[in-house]
Amino acid sequence: MTRISRRGFGMGAAGLLGAVAVGPNASAEEQQREPRELAALLPKAADKHGVPGITAAVIRGDAVAEQAAYGTTATENGRTVALDDSFHWGSVSKRFTATLVAHLVQHSELSYRTTLRDALPGVRMRQAYEQATIRDVLLHRAGLICLPPLELTDPATAHKLWYDIPSRHSRPTDQRAALTRHALSLPPNYLPPATESIYSNVGYSILGHIAEVVTRTPYEELLTERVLHPLGMTGTRVGGWPTSGDAGQPRGHNRPDQPGTPARAVPLDAPELPKWLAAAGGLHGPISDLAAFAIDQIQGAHGKGRLLHTEGYRNLHTPQAQGDLALMYPWMNHNGTISIGYGSAFTETSQGRMTAFAGSTGTFTADCKLLPHARLGFVALANGGWTEVGAATHEVFEHTTGVTVA
Repeated sequence: MTRISRRGFGMGAAGLLGAVAVGPNASAEEQQREPRELAALLPKAADKHGVPGITAAVIRGDAVAEQAAYGTTATENGRTVALDDSFHWGSVSKRFTATLVAHLVQHSELSYRTTLRDALPGVRMRQAYEQATIRDVLLHRAGLICLPPLELTDPATAHKLWYDIPSRHSRPTDQRAALTRHALSLPPNYLPPATESIYSNVGYSILGHIAEVVTRTPYEELLTERVLHPLGMTGTRVGGWPTSGDAGQPRGHNRPDQPGTPARAVPLDAPELPKWLAAAGGLHGPISDLAAFAIDQIQGAHGKGRLLHTEGYRNLHTPQAQGDLALMYPWMNHNGTISIGYGSAFTETSQGRMTAFAGSTGTFTADCKLLPHARLGFVALANGGWTEVGAATHEVFEHTTGVTVA
């Protein structure tokens, strides 16, 4: 397995915090900003923030109103980015897993109140985890290990999960089972379960294992059958990288070494993620597929979704808990609180509450911002994963929609 670069892996932080992190409150004049054309804004934002390549779409009602692409698939011998190019989605995958769980709940195959002890009857676990519920795991409140970041994890544990398990088990299902057994044998991470939210990629990976246990279907097949294909998302893949099947697809990029210098493309297969991570951050695909998912999430809140009953969608768009940023992301210097839900965060805007979810592997960024009540949405994908890339997508969002974050 390729050794992952610890320098830029940021899947955890982008999963919730990156989706809503903004600057000072907007002025009244900015709150009345008129929307501008997406195709004209992408080049300006990308060049300003040093983004190699980017695609984006604005959703109004039940369709894509605008979409555009700009930049290069690789700063070294790349081609111009096209709308059908695939980018890695990182922790946006968690919203897909949360939607899959909602589907299982709707069909009485699972309950948000199901405990880990009942969901995994054959797994030995520490007593502290036995009463943690599916809801707790969705809200990062089960006390499970973060991973990544690797630096804040016990070295032996990090090596076990990141290297030993993948090297010993080739099948994703076997990796998830081994991950689950080992993670639940460890002491709770920082705080006892069901007390505070601490961002955990391991937790969502365990949800993927639970889903395949209750359905007897591998997570990859289950997500495809119940979420991706019903929405026509035929270009989305679970696991691997955009370049896995086509070396000409967008490659991830590391942050430039110096301001003003081009970002550096990483090797085609780097960093390689463990297969057990699929339910937490393993999806990749084109902007059209991500837009199709966003449209269904918006329409579902109005009784027109394809996957769930209206109540299921509204539950996904409802804040479920408040998270303390200093506790939720102990490896970052942030204070304050954040409203969190199932695979998403929430923030107030000039047009009401916004459901937001984002992802980054450190070399890619995915950004989704939805205002279901206004039937408005924005999705963006980029082949760079540092902070300024998120600033670029947020800037484009505000200027194309006229929405400002409070």
